[in-house]
Amino acid sequence: SDKTHVRIVFNDLDSSENSLAPFLIFALVTLLLGLGIYFWISIMLASMALKPVEESWAKQKQFVADASHELKTPLSTMKLLSESILYEENPDPALMKEFFQDVNHEVDRLSRVITDLLRLVQIDETESKVQAVPVRLDAVAHRVLDRLQPLADKKGIALRAALQEATVAGDAMRLEQVATNLIENALKYTDEGHVEVRVLTSGEEALLRIADTGIGIPEDAQTHVFERFYRVDKARSRGTGGTGLGLAIVERVVALYNGYVEVESKLGEGSTFTVHLPLCRTDAAEKGGTA
Repeated sequence: SDKTHVRIVFNDLDSSENSLAPFLIFALVTLLLGLGIYFWISIMLASMALKPVEESWAKQKQFVADASHELKTPLSTMKLLSESILYEENPDPALMKEFFQDVNHEVDRLSRVITDLLRLVQIDETESKVQAVPVRLDAVAHRVLDRLQPLADKKGIALRAALQEATVAGDAMRLEQVATNLIENALKYTDEGHVEVRVLTSGEEALLRIADTGIGIPEDAQTHVFERFYRVDKARSRGTGGTGLGLAIVERVVALYNGYVEVESKLGEGSTFTVHLPLCRTDAAEKGGTA
């Protein structure tokens, strides 16, 4: 008769498991390590992406805080002056006139702060759609000099000019604001001597240079003068009606037209601000680097 042979094979499972264990451990460690690296890179990239947003938010918060302070100060002064008049039973007419002059001064100051804030907002809003047309920088400087000559005469400051023809790409009104802010500042912070305004060309650049013999700027303050609401001499700045926004506006406008501003100053000797703007191509070709 046929016999059925059955062969039973016993595998050593413990041995197989032992041989697979190192591979499983290696795979698990590799997976965990990969996940760890993935999450670390994700966190780093997220942090890098958020950093500019955080910095921008911090600057915005600081700007709002500074703006609030600048707006609150003249309002507080006006309230104090108004209350002084309100609670005076028999106010002296001369004293009342003095009070109203002080109130008027604070109203003007508040108006200047609001105007400068609106200018900055407009610059920020139009940054991406700025339009530039050929503008004679020397003509811009000439108009501003004519307008500020009475201020120089009132202070007994000589206002000198040397204007070379130079055409840049920009907006005439905004460039006038740049020249006005710089020349007005020079006159405000110069008690004696002169303010010299020059327009010249150098290579493919047009330069607007304002040099004064005023009080000067400390070296450690020179890197901060273009910051919003920064003042070197807070008491004097408030006394002359400064808002701390003039140079910030200058830098932003000049940057819109691919330019930059340099400052050189020595305390007690004076300051020089130089605006660098690209010459219009045709003008640059004709001038060929005169200075």
